[in-house]
Amino acid sequence: MGDIIQVGGSKGTVLEIGMRTTKINDGSGNILVLRNSNISNVVNMTKETSFAAVEVGIEYGESLERVENILSKELPNIKKRLPAIIDGPFYKGVTMLADNSVNIKIVAECAEKDRLPLTNDLNREMKLLFDKYEISIPFPLVVVNKPMTFKKATAAEKRAADKFNAEQKEALKNLGDENEDFDEFNDSSKH
Repeated sequence: MGDIIQVGGSKGTVLEIGMRTTKINDGSGNILVLRNSNISNVVNMTKETSFAAVEVGIEYGESLERVENILSKELPNIKKRLPAIIDGPFYKGVTMLADNSVNIKIVAECAEKDRLPLTNDLNREMKLLFDKYEISIPFPLVVVNKPMTFKKATAAEKRAADKFNAEQKEALKNLGDENEDFDEFNDSSKH
């Protein structure tokens, strides 16, 4: 009782192990009742430590080296403020060059029961740290442009386009249907 387990896609804290069922709390207030006969491949996560991980984006214009230097000074202070951290937090590096950001990852070792709350705490600490050092976190921008005015086709261009379309339709009659060619290809590839 009290162990944190993962069974298939379900994860939670064991509340009760009965003769026929096991009840686990999934952490969201839901009590999952699992038939003991259906339980297999159980992972007991209580005995091992876990990792809380956060990924934060910095703007492309920010100096990555400046951010890394700030992290080297400040990560030990975050550990002092968050007692749930067993080891770390550690800077894992750049995880992605995304559309609007350079994403970096911070991880900290913790007990499984502390993983979700510590993840929230690390997110908060990173936001406060970025605010303190004026590191820009990108956010979606909406750019509003004046609508373009497109040129209209002249009467002569419309007649020429109609003639072009008619010529193309006539030329395509001799080629047959491209779907027939595709069907013939598929039929021949079956042999």
